[in-house]
Amino acid sequence: MRAKVLYGLLATCFVLVLVGVSACSQPAPEVIREVITQVVKETQIVEIEGETVIQEVEVERVVEVTVTPEPMTGAMQSIPRDRTLVLGAWEHAAQLNGTDNFNPIINTASVRTNYAKWVFEALMYNNMNTGEEYPWLAESYELDDDYMGMTIYLRKGVTWSDGEDFTCTDVKFTIEAHRDTETAARRGEFSRWFESVECLDDFTVRIDYTGTNPRIHQRLMIGWENHFVIVPEHIFRDKDVATFTNLDLGKGWPIGTGPYKLILVSPQQVIYDRRDTWWGAETGFMDMPEPLRIVGTNAASDEAYAQMYMTDRLDYGGFALMLGSFEAARDRNPTVRSWFDEGPAYGAPDGCVYQLQLNNNRFDTNVRLALNYALDRQEIVDLAYQGSTYVKVAPISDYVTGAWGSIVNPVIDSFNRDNPSQAKVEEYMTAAGYAMNADGFWEKDGEVLEFTVTVPVPWAVMGPVIAEQFTRAGIKADEQLDTAGQWPNMVVNGDYDGVAYVHCGSNFDPFDSLSFFHSDCYAPEGADVPTGCGGMKGHRFVGDPDMDLAIEMMEGAVGDPNNPEFVKWVETALEVYMREMPTLVIAEELHIIAMNDSYWTGWPTADDPYVAPYPCWSDFTLVPYRITATR
Repeated sequence: MRAKVLYGLLATCFVLVLVGVSACSQPAPEVIREVITQVVKETQIVEIEGETVIQEVEVERVVEVTVTPEPMTGAMQSIPRDRTLVLGAWEHAAQLNGTDNFNPIINTASVRTNYAKWVFEALMYNNMNTGEEYPWLAESYELDDDYMGMTIYLRKGVTWSDGEDFTCTDVKFTIEAHRDTETAARRGEFSRWFESVECLDDFTVRIDYTGTNPRIHQRLMIGWENHFVIVPEHIFRDKDVATFTNLDLGKGWPIGTGPYKLILVSPQQVIYDRRDTWWGAETGFMDMPEPLRIVGTNAASDEAYAQMYMTDRLDYGGFALMLGSFEAARDRNPTVRSWFDEGPAYGAPDGCVYQLQLNNNRFDTNVRLALNYALDRQEIVDLAYQGSTYVKVAPISDYVTGAWGSIVNPVIDSFNRDNPSQAKVEEYMTAAGYAMNADGFWEKDGEVLEFTVTVPVPWAVMGPVIAEQFTRAGIKADEQLDTAGQWPNMVVNGDYDGVAYVHCGSNFDPFDSLSFFHSDCYAPEGADVPTGCGGMKGHRFVGDPDMDLAIEMMEGAVGDPNNPEFVKWVETALEVYMREMPTLVIAEELHIIAMNDSYWTGWPTADDPYVAPYPCWSDFTLVPYRITATR
């Protein structure tokens, strides 16, 4: 009997840590790197004589781990599984991304997927479901009446893990480092808008803007994907921020204000132990979180994450599961659930929509419209996502349509873009100068229109369906699965036709989503998109004067659906978008995030939506304070 391995679950150091065995040597003043050979059980999904089965095999793994014993204590403390919180990273990868750098100014992966969000802390957190703010390192803030600046009032009694006081100088340093460091995660917006940062006293921060902006404070005071956390000025001030990795366990780095400390980091996992003391508990602000240890790990595939849930080796997160994998995990382990109890739409919206992002230099308006009518969005939802979401045609997520639906939906519906039609494909391809050749493909000046659908691994299911639909319509298409993660560079340098992933923009009003299509982000063929326009803004859309003006006017105004002038600008920009279709939105992104009640309960759900459920968001920081052990 011959077995063909389909997927492997990378277990490596995980089993060793959870049973409390030390991965350390005797205490040493510097970081120790050890190569450890382990025999571990690995769950595999295999195909045996045409039948898919699950089996466990014993394999040897050789891993290099980086760990320093805690000063004066020796080996790593043994923590039982029922006091250990195990979280999956927001990625499909054999190794965790960015574990060699815990400087959150230049490496957001440290807080986004590697869970240093419990070492560093933010000024405030936010419930994206309700808009409720949770003051943390800051007690409050005030925006100027003319939106030319803001004042932040910091909480007193906060200390860093090394005992130093947390003050305004830490906030000032962090903002200025983002603003002035070329490779900083938020440099583009900070350098454009934050003219000066001043400490009025130890606990009062004054920020003056370069112009009127009613939204820029969100980058500081709202978590979501902003990942703005405060770093200790007394550690960073004599370092080159652009190259400082902030990782030296022998020195206690990274040092933060949070209740956890990093004790082990390897490409396979990160481990945080709860500190003995924390300012929040000492001041009565918040009780200590219940988990004594937090382990961050990952898996290379959807199936591997599902297997971890089946066998209680994962408590929460990992990249969102596909519907079939989630239901299989739940069937094997009844303690597994998601945001909604009933499906198939188990997941919560996240401010993003699935899209096929176009390289607009390669396709004029007529061809873009032909591509649009070649898409059968409902078929993509049914085949790729097994009916677990719903169709969208504009980059306005459900986070926005709640307040803006009566304004944006009539504009969207008036264009009737969600109406697959071969007759429309023929109309627009003919208008673009194409004719159908003898092989059934659209051809112009002797060249067949070819289209490569590039698909990053997390969105792999969309690629084959889109390519098949284009081919059916006479557009010669193929799918390219980007296993090497090259798509961000492709979007910047323009070496692509279309990338199937997500459009993440507005969460409060339509401005952010529509601003992606301003002509400032245009770049001709062969040139990189301008700085700050990579990723989701890299559509290379030449722009439209009416849209540009509407976006510019929206930027300096409060997004109020009761303001007729602002509404007019939204309608104008959206009408241009719907007329030009510079990207092809497909559906709402609803992530099925699995959560396991076997060891911990109290997760955020639709019944208790105290934060949005996304472990990659900053606001997930609040979860360890809410969950309780079940055993």
